[in-house]
Amino acid sequence: MTGRRLGLCAVLLAALGGLVAAVALSATPPKATPCKGQKMCITVNGPWVAIPARGEATFLLECPKRQGTVGGVDVLASSTDVRVTWDAGVPAAPIHSGGTTTGAYLLFRAVSASGKAGLMQPWIGCLPPPPANPRSTTSARVAPKITKPGKPLDLWQTSVAVHTGHQTATRACGSKGERLLSGWQATAFKVDTPPSPAAAGHVHATFMLEDGRAAVSIETGSGIPAGSEPEVQVGAVCAK
Repeated sequence: MTGRRLGLCAVLLAALGGLVAAVALSATPPKATPCKGQKMCITVNGPWVAIPARGEATFLLECPKRQGTVGGVDVLASSTDVRVTWDAGVPAAPIHSGGTTTGAYLLFRAVSASGKAGLMQPWIGCLPPPPANPRSTTSARVAPKITKPGKPLDLWQTSVAVHTGHQTATRACGSKGERLLSGWQATAFKVDTPPSPAAAGHVHATFMLEDGRAAVSIETGSGIPAGSEPEVQVGAVCAK
């Protein structure tokens, strides 16, 4: 009788061990693969960007030295309530990478679908710069007083590490002859493991346009978790 009980316990323990292993396997966090299927692709990841309970978070992620083109995109998030899109594309161009649809950066936009704060980590896969003077494969005849849209807006960003107290950060347009139209700001954490979304509540950033620059005034409280490496990105939307 004792042997049967021991045998039953062994079976139950084995089943429990298998269940624990299955749960652990299912809990393995996903990996971002922006370069999947792309040759000569360089993976670039951004920080963990804070998403407010209401409203939109915006973050610009660039290829190294702002060169090359984005050939793949991926995003990690703190929950499935985080919904992310990105801005890219040139009107009347073929839909593929190589300098026609994408450029050297992507602007990510994220919102919370649950009314709770969250986090996202944007990723891009960057391909080498395309050949010089690429030719478009599309053309069209247009009537007088009808024209194609102008060049895409140019986006520039500066990210600064924040510390307890007050500080400011600015960003101007990066090319000669550009004029500033608008901009954005984002709070992020430059770490591999995301902190609690509540950590962003200790960083208060106020965006403004002043003297031809996008500017942000930052007030940081003392409750920021140690090692979270908070930063604020200030961005400028420009046009020639």
